[in-house]
Formats: sequence, C-alpha cells, structure tokens
Amino acid sequence: MGEKGSCPEGFEVSIGGYMGFSYSVSKSEKGLLRYTSFSQGYTPYETVTVTPSDEDWEIFRKALDDLDVWNWQPEYPNPDVCDGTQWGIEIHWGEKKIASRGDNNYPGTAGSLSETSDEFSRFLAAVRRLIGNRNFA
Repeated sequence: MGEKGSCPEGFEVSIGGYMGFSYSVSKSEKGLLRYTSFSQGYTPYETVTVTPSDEDWEIFRKALDDLDVWNWQPEYPNPDVCDGTQWGIEIHWGEKKIASRGDNNYPGTAGSLSETSDEFSRFLAAVRRLIGNRNFA
C-alpha cells in the first residue's frame, strides 16, 4: 500500500435521500466503524458497531486505489433533479485525502446523470464489504 497504518485516519461515507433509506458509516478514534441506517425522512433505524480486520482495510484500500478515488472531483452536481440520491465521502489515509459529494451524479457517469456509474457501484460494493455486507445504497 505504501501508507503507514492499517486503517485511515479519517473515514466518513454516506448515501441516501429523504424519501427512502439512507446510510452512514464513520470511523471512531478507536478505529471502529459506526454504521447507521435511516428510514424515510432521515429517521434513525439501526446503528451497529463494525470492527474491520486489517485484511478488510487492506482490501478496501486497494479498491480505493484501483478506482482512483483520490482524484474524484469535489462535487458532482445535477441541477436538473431537486430530490433523489445524495452521497458524500471524506477519507484521509496517510498522504491521500478525498472529499467528494454528489447529487444524482457520480464519478465515471456516462450518459444519464441520474444513473449510478460502474465506477461508483464498485465503490459502494467495497464499502458494503468493509461493513460486513450490510445495506449501503
């Protein structure tokens, strides 16, 4: 990996919308992940503590590098849609940092802005694997 430490210094990812389920994952100072799902209207539904192994973090880091998330744009807006899916990521891992967000628009999108790109779908799959295959998206 070329980076010290088996897990990121900072980690927060979220996805969802007001009209459906939403999800958030953030890392505590102790290295544990707090996974929260929200029902419609961002009402908390479930909160679980997840403890990824060093191997889980290593696999996740490889996915981040393979997807080159470190070069995603800061924002992926879609002014043509007022509601829908919003997402955000903030990850700080050694020398690498990314802060990116979108509204019904995703890195790697070709064609319709409101359709999730393959690149972003692979990112979501990596997050799901990291959190024990819980719902995330």
